[in-house]
Amino acid sequence: QLHFRTGTSSNGNDGCDPTESLGFNRYYSIKMEVDQFSTVKIFYDGKQVCTRKMPGAIYPAGTIVTVYAGDPWHESPNAMLKDLSYRKNDPNKRLLGTTDMLQGMTWWRVNLLAVYPIAIVRVMSRGDCCADELRGFQVQISNSVNNASYICNPSGAGETPLAEWYYVSCPSVSGDVVTIIRNNTNASLSLCEVEVFSHGHNITVAPTRSPITSSPT
Repeated sequence: QLHFRTGTSSNGNDGCDPTESLGFNRYYSIKMEVDQFSTVKIFYDGKQVCTRKMPGAIYPAGTIVTVYAGDPWHESPNAMLKDLSYRKNDPNKRLLGTTDMLQGMTWWRVNLLAVYPIAIVRVMSRGDCCADELRGFQVQISNSVNNASYICNPSGAGETPLAEWYYVSCPSVSGDVVTIIRNNTNASLSLCEVEVFSHGHNITVAPTRSPITSSPT
């Protein structure tokens, strides 16, 4: 079992400890997420295994991070850490990830909150495993203003090596919702990151260009 810690103004050693144990002789994709509301969430292979609203305000994200793989009080496991990353969450990001089923498809979606002309969508495969769970993906652009949708790459993506960007062009398409889909009821979908570009700018962060029109509320 793993022990996840962070700090708040009420407790410098707070966190969330999953009850689920890890198995032997396999890799796991493990993620710890702390939001601006002091809620900590733990994910194993995309599955949420622990969540807790901590008292107090979270400490601000730093730029220098010390990583401890063990301590003097407990026996260290015979395990390997790889592809370790730490980053500050951007409150302007509007990424809504999922691997739910939607009309027989496995999907992941981002709502841009307004209609933009979409030029390129790029998707990064995971760096630890599961590149085959991105093979054949399609990019769908939807426009909630005129109820239109368009598949940018109808034939689907080809091979997607580990930890590489895959670029999909979407010429002359405008929309406010971008969905990554695998049109197979038995297919899993695993990815690392998605970026959507309009006028040469990544609009999945803070937009630098005005939208075509605001989406209805």
